[in-house]
Parts: sequence; C-alpha cells; structure tokens
Amino acid sequence: MSSLAGCFQRRFELLGRFKDLMKAIQLAREVLIHCPHAHTQRWSYILRLANLLSSSYEYTGDLADLEEAIQLGRSALQC
Repeated sequence: MSSLAGCFQRRFELLGRFKDLMKAIQLAREVLIHCPHAHTQRWSYILRLANLLSSSYEYTGDLADLEEAIQLGRSALQC
C-alpha cells in the first residue's frame, strides 16, 4: 500500500491532479492503521503521511493539514 501511495504522489507531482494527492493520503493513513507500533519502519510511514499532508497544505492552504503534518513529524521522532 505504501508503494501505491507513492505512485499516486508522483502522479500528483507530475500532473497536479489533487484527487491523486487525496488518494495517496488515504492510502498512507491505511498503512499506519495496519502497521504495528513496534514496526521498525513505522517512522518512515508516518513521515510519508506528514509529507503528503504538507503537500496538501501547499496546494490548498488548509492550515489543518499543516498542523497535522507537524504533529505527525513530532510523533515520528518518538519511534
């Protein structure tokens, strides 16, 4: 799922289709739901979602996306 999220992210970056970014965010959230807290790569999945939300903020200006990205970045430091 994480790789698929990355594909949607790349297509968003190439074509600027916001629905691709939203699909990438949805998939990244699902990855975190199913990823055990003790998983050695969990921090990277958290950062992927944070980066996607940061991109969403840049595209929409929605401050809630940026706030969530910051919160996720902080939580990745605790992994």
